[in-house]
Amino acid sequence: MPARSDQSPGLLESLFAVVLMLGLFALPALAWWPLVFIFAAVIAVGTLIGWRHDKREAERRRGESICNFARSFDCRVIDPWVVRAVYEEFSESYPIRAEDSFRDDLRTDEEDLEDSIEAIAQRIGRSLDNTEANLVWGRVENVTVGDLVLFLNAQPKLGAYRARGLSLSQRTAKLFP
Repeated sequence: MPARSDQSPGLLESLFAVVLMLGLFALPALAWWPLVFIFAAVIAVGTLIGWRHDKREAERRRGESICNFARSFDCRVIDPWVVRAVYEEFSESYPIRAEDSFRDDLRTDEEDLEDSIEAIAQRIGRSLDNTEANLVWGRVENVTVGDLVLFLNAQPKLGAYRARGLSLSQRTAKLFP
C-alpha cells in the first residue's frame, strides 16, 4: 500500500493562516475594530477548545493502537488494507475507535470526509464508481468510522494498473512498448 501523504497543517501554519485571515478582515474594518476583536477572540477560543478536546481524548485513549481498532472487525472478511488506511487517515490527534462518529467525536464535516474517502480509496485501490449499489451507502444517519470501513470494503477493487494511478496511455505503453 502506498504511504499516506501528510497534508495536515502544523501549528505554525494554522496560526499563520489565522493571523492572515484576521489581517484581511482588519483592513476594511478599521472603523469597526470591536467586531474584528470579537471575531478574533471567537476563533481563538474555538481553536483552544478543539486542542483541549484532542489532548483530553488522547489522554483517555493512551495505550490504544491500530491493533485495538483492527480487533473491532473480522479481518478474515474485511480487507486489512482498508482497516489500516482508515486508521492512518483519521488517527492524527488520537487513536480512533470503530464506534467514533465523524460528526460528533472526530468533528469532521462532510466535505473533509468526502476528500478523505477519495484519498483512502485511491490509496487502497478501491473504486468509488456506483457507490449507490453499495449496501452500506445511505443506510446510516450518523456515519461512524466502522461504517466507513464496511463501505470501503464493499467497494470493488481496481485493476493493478489503475490502483497505482497510471493513466490509460501509461497502461497501454506498458503493454505495447
